[in-house]
Amino acid sequence: MSTRTSGCPERWPGLQFGQRPYRQAAWFYAEHRYRPGEAFFRLLATHLGWTDADRILDLGAGPAHVSLRLAPLVGEVVALEPEPAMLDEGRRRVRRAGGGDDTLRALLEWHIWFAVEHRELIVVQDRDWSSLPDDARERVRSLQRAYVELWVSSLRRVHRQLDEDHARTMAHAAFGLINSTPHSTFLDEPAMATLLEEMATGALGLA
Repeated sequence: MSTRTSGCPERWPGLQFGQRPYRQAAWFYAEHRYRPGEAFFRLLATHLGWTDADRILDLGAGPAHVSLRLAPLVGEVVALEPEPAMLDEGRRRVRRAGGGDDTLRALLEWHIWFAVEHRELIVVQDRDWSSLPDDARERVRSLQRAYVELWVSSLRRVHRQLDEDHARTMAHAAFGLINSTPHSTFLDEPAMATLLEEMATGALGLA
């Protein structure tokens, strides 16, 4: 005669001291773990009004795959991660991240994409700005100011001699160039994007 016991499975006791289940996973996390794209982080920074005076704590940072995206948008990101192998992989990627102009190039790339793909929204803003309610207009202005300040801080990292007024003027001049897309129909979208990138890169001293 056989007997059978039933009931809940044995409860997992948790990690024991010295166990490192993620020790071999750092490279995979850095390469394949889902993370939002650059445009999301820039939108988040604009919405929350982040500046280079802000500091972010990335808790459970893994190999810093999110920290690296956030770092150009604020003054400092602190990556806190209990697995040493994850932090080592993050440090390797920080060293490979590139020069100070990476953020400015990313901002430029996104703005050109927006101006080419959504030129009708530029027209709507220019045409309907005066019809916005006062509170909505102030909200838009606040977001615009925060976005401009991302450009200002990025420009001043690349061109150390720039003061804020000159950097802000350069940013607005670049916006004027890129936001000209609704008034130009001579080139197809890929050619227009390439031309804008070449012109704006030169104007911003990134050539």
